[in-house]
Formats: sequence, C-alpha cells, structure tokens
Amino acid sequence: MNLAIARPRTWNAVVGQDRAIRILQAVLTTGKFTPRGFIFEGITGVGKTTCAYLMARALMCTGEHPLGCKISTGTLLDMKICPSCRTIDHDGIDAHPDFTEVDAASKRGIDASREIITNTEALPVLGNSRVTMLDEAHSLTPEAWKLYLKPLEQKSNQAIFMFVSNQGSNIPEEIRGRCCKVKFNRVSTEVILGLLANLAHTNDIQTELDALKAISGVSKGIVREAVQLLSTVANLGPVTKELVFTVVDLTLEDFCLKILLAIAKKDAPAATKIADEACRDTPPVKFIEALFAGYARAIYPQENDPFLNYYGPIREELPNVSGMTSVFLRWSSVTQLSADVIPILITELVKVHSKTLVTSSRHTPRGTVATPTDQDPGKKSAREVMAFLGGVEK
Repeated sequence: MNLAIARPRTWNAVVGQDRAIRILQAVLTTGKFTPRGFIFEGITGVGKTTCAYLMARALMCTGEHPLGCKISTGTLLDMKICPSCRTIDHDGIDAHPDFTEVDAASKRGIDASREIITNTEALPVLGNSRVTMLDEAHSLTPEAWKLYLKPLEQKSNQAIFMFVSNQGSNIPEEIRGRCCKVKFNRVSTEVILGLLANLAHTNDIQTELDALKAISGVSKGIVREAVQLLSTVANLGPVTKELVFTVVDLTLEDFCLKILLAIAKKDAPAATKIADEACRDTPPVKFIEALFAGYARAIYPQENDPFLNYYGPIREELPNVSGMTSVFLRWSSVTQLSADVIPILITELVKVHSKTLVTSSRHTPRGTVATPTDQDPGKKSAREVMAFLGGVEK
C-alpha cells in the first residue's frame, strides 16, 4: 500500500492551499483574462503539481463548467462529460494529446525549449487548449528562458505554459512579470492531522491519535511526507507513536541534541567532534538549520516531540535567547559553507553563554569599590526566558 501515489482528483481534495486555489479558480471563472503563463512555486510536496494537473484539466475542458467537468463515474452520466475530461479521468492526464509534461532539468537548453514552444503553439487536438507543464522550471538556462518571452506576450490562450518550481526566485523577473504567480506554502499540522485521520479511516488503517499527531509534527508541513510516512508505518502494523518514531530518521536531530548539551557544558571540543560527524552526511547549512531548530524546540518544546524528556538540561543551562539567535541567523544566511568552519560556529555558541563580567562590591582599606567578578548568568537567563514564554515547565 502506498497512499502517496494517489493524487487528489478534485479541487476540494487538495488540503491547505486555499489561497492558491482561490487564485486559480478565479482565473478560470473569469476566462477572458486567462494568461498564457503560470508559475507554481513553493516547497516540494505541498500540492504544486497536483494543482497544475487540475488547472490543465480545466483549461483543456470543452464543457460548460469553467472549473472543468465533474469526475467520470463510468455510468451513463458520463454522457455529460466532455471528451477531454473523460480521457483524463479514464486514462490519466499523460494520455491527453494536448497535454505535455517536461522535465526541465533534462531539457534545459535552447533547442529543447524551441521544440517545446513549437509543439505547444500547435492547434489543440481534443481539448480547448494545449498545455505544457515544465517541472523543475528553474533549471532552464538563461538563453532558453528568453525564448519564452514572446509566446507569453501573445494574446491567444490556446497555448498555455505552466512553470512548476521549488526555487521560484531563480526564475527570471522578465518571465515572472508575464505570468500568473501562485505561491504554495507549508500546510499546518492541524490540517495534515485531519487529512491523515481521513486517510486512515478511508483505508481501514488502525491508528492511535498520538501517532497521527507525531506524523503531522515530523512532516514539517509537507503533505507528501506525512502521507508517505503514514503509508510506510501502516505497512508494518498498527500505527502507534512508538512505531512512528522507529521509522522516522531522527539521526540529525539526535546529533543536534548532543551538541547542544555539550555547548551547555561549555565543552567545545566534544561539540565540535559531534558536529564533524553530523556533517559527514549533511550539508553544513542544513546542519545549522537543524541545530537552530533543535535549540528553538528546547526553549519552547512542542507536543509529541520525541526528545521532549531531554530538553530540561538544555533550557536550564543555555543562555540568553537573543545572543544564540543572532549567531544562528548570521551563520544560516551563508548559502555556501564548508564543514571545516563548523568549529568556529561551535566556539561562538560556547562564548555566547560563557562567564561574563558583572560588578560586585568589596571592602578595601580605602573603602568599598566595585570590582568585576565572574558569574554565570545561564540559569537566571533561562528562568527569565521561561517566564517570558509563559512559564514552560522545566
């Protein structure tokens, strides 16, 4: 069983992307203002390609409904469904003669783009329009992008280009300015939890509520990962919280927890050694992001966190939040980073909550004077942070 294979077939079945769907449906309903280019951008696994398929089905539909015919049922009611939509429902969108899906990562040059444009601008065979969807569109070369400028400015809407990308900012501004841009965001854990509960009920999967909450939490707003994880765990038996955390790879999170504990003890050599091991299989920037996220969860823990019982010492010992945060933000802004410089990061983090100089009074023959003394402000700062956050239990 693989629940992730089945894509939503209707607009209502897409979860967590209400804003994007409203924009697309408004374009379809208006009709006469349909642009020739669309950009579907956002993190992977949240519904970009699914909505592109639904949009293509509606644009190619020759029926009366602007959002496309209803789904075929295989009964006499199919007589009211247009040939274009019937073909997609029975054989899949790839079988439609007017739809083309292109992997832009493998066809990124001028010659391939010229051929794509020529084919797309040919008259449609079965549907109302020809639609070409370019996945990983950001992979196109600058020279190839220039070929799309003129087609996107033409008035005819029988040739539609859809650019799907998880790096939309890398698409040239000249192209972005000529397309309808639709942003897809991470989905809330509550929405993902509802989706998982519905899938479990529909497919007779025995689950625990805490297990579904754990899956929605570790999926980090990515619907595909949540559904795939539910499918994987369900193949092993009843879906329990313990089984979920057995399946999920938490190696990086475990490394980050150990590093934070070492930093809390001001043991820079131990923290550096663990970080070096963690960076063997993880890009440094991703490692820093995970370390920052682990620190945030330790300061303000969330329900169903598998490391919940271990955050107490970190919250108690680590220092002022603003200092740690400034270090993380400064380092995470560097897109190209070598693992060799990670020890410098560790050193900075240790220094943030190292002993600071404060004044205290002492008596001398000439009177009372203020002198600097070493005092560790860690616990005091942690208590202040907890009070500020609402008294999180230590």
